[in-house]
Amino acid sequence: MLNMRSQSVNVNRNELISALKANLAIHQVELESANRDYKELVINELHAALDRATHGDFSKVEVSIKKHQSHEKDFVEIIEMMEMSVDETINLDSEAFRAYFKMNGLGSNHSTF
Repeated sequence: MLNMRSQSVNVNRNELISALKANLAIHQVELESANRDYKELVINELHAALDRATHGDFSKVEVSIKKHQSHEKDFVEIIEMMEMSVDETINLDSEAFRAYFKMNGLGSNHSTF
């Protein structure tokens, strides 16, 4: 049953577990790819900074690149919680629904776990 006022929805626990496991697999693949891209970007930036410094230009020697965070532990924890639950129906608020069902890549804010 959908509760529009509180923006929550009841979902089947087994379907939630399946969605969580699928999104965990997607997250792992995307994180691995993002980490490869991150490594390449850092190496390129460091080479460029070294080249500038070698030529006496110290104005842009600082390198600051944010690495993507892994949320694998978050997925594993919530999957374990759902597998242990005796409830067959789980109520998710809109934020949890977005995190569990609407996951769309590493650029999203997955800090809702």
